[in-house]
Amino acid sequence: MITAMVGLPASGKSTMARPLAASLSAIILDKDQIRASLFQRSDIEYSREQDDFCMHILFQLAGYLVAKNSARHIIMDGRPFGRWYQFEALKEAMQKLPIPVRVTIFPCVLKRLATLCATVKGSQRQKKSVASSLKRLVN
Repeated sequence: MITAMVGLPASGKSTMARPLAASLSAIILDKDQIRASLFQRSDIEYSREQDDFCMHILFQLAGYLVAKNSARHIIMDGRPFGRWYQFEALKEAMQKLPIPVRVTIFPCVLKRLATLCATVKGSQRQKKSVASSLKRLVN
């Protein structure tokens, strides 16, 4: 099982991830730890580009760990997923895995997600498709 922690900065994602990991004997994959392992301190910039790169590595690492042991519990932490493309990247990466993915959304994010759905440009059909994709992702 993979659990993706979704919430605004300082909403308690990491705080909740630690006891959850202990109770499930899970490993926590943390974007900031991955960043610190990949980049020298002088190269860390916390840009969107660097965040996306680190999340790509995190998704690959999750896939690798699941391929080695599909019974392993993994908690993904470190991204608010406050932009639509971030949810799409999560969905795309997780659809490749042979195990279920649970998305834990903190209440403060639900309003932001509703706003994202409402601002999608396109036809009513496209908006329904976006809403349907989001519903599948979070259920």
